[in-house]
Amino acid sequence: MQILEHIDDSLRLRDRPRLLWFLGGLFLLASGAIPVAFGHHELLCQRQTEPLTCVLTNTYALHQQRLNIPIANLRRAHLRAK
Repeated sequence: MQILEHIDDSLRLRDRPRLLWFLGGLFLLASGAIPVAFGHHELLCQRQTEPLTCVLTNTYALHQQRLNIPIANLRRAHLRAK
């Protein structure tokens, strides 16, 4: 708290709640990190040229993983979401 004006009949104060600003900043950073923590998954398939393959890309905050999968292996695949 900071005193802005101190006269015999009045007192003006300024209050900057630093703890609330700090907690708000932490909340903002944490909410931005939630999508990064779960990652992003993408499956792209190339069917015009040989060899017919799909690329599964898993992207996380610190690394990216790519896996080449032949389309023949995916034709009998079942998709399960967690």
